[in-house]
Amino acid sequence: GLVGIDRLNELFGICVSGSSQQALEKLDEYIQNGVSIEQLITNCADYLRNLLLIKSGVTKESLLGQAPDRFSREVLEAWSSVQIERAIDIFLKLYRDIRYSLSPRYEFELAVTIVPLTCFEVTRIHPIFRVLDIIAIRQINFYHFHLKHNFGVWRACVNE
Repeated sequence: GLVGIDRLNELFGICVSGSSQQALEKLDEYIQNGVSIEQLITNCADYLRNLLLIKSGVTKESLLGQAPDRFSREVLEAWSSVQIERAIDIFLKLYRDIRYSLSPRYEFELAVTIVPLTCFEVTRIHPIFRVLDIIAIRQINFYHFHLKHNFGVWRACVNE
């Protein structure tokens, strides 16, 4: 099944509150109701993309897929563009990673617990640390990619 805008507003409203436990319970409810993990991840990434567009001043319904007033004011007011970008990064990385995961649900649960912590705590720190944090996350992602790639090359050489 698909995840509607109301469910996504509810899920990300919980994320804004910082409650990982409630977010996990809501995730479990959606999965029990027949929503696939892949569909949920895709819908979350699309929802966050739309929030970022709205934050940037885009209100055209054809770009958003919904009227802008259908998106949660609570989430839009609570998270900055940088925080939404961080959440998008988490979900896009998750989408790439679940293809090779032994447990896509575990990966998704981990992401749902990380998003509230990542986005919630950033509001309490000085802006320069926000920038440094983003740089550090991008470097970690860069090194993670190269580590995975080099391990694959090493494994191919060992298997020859």
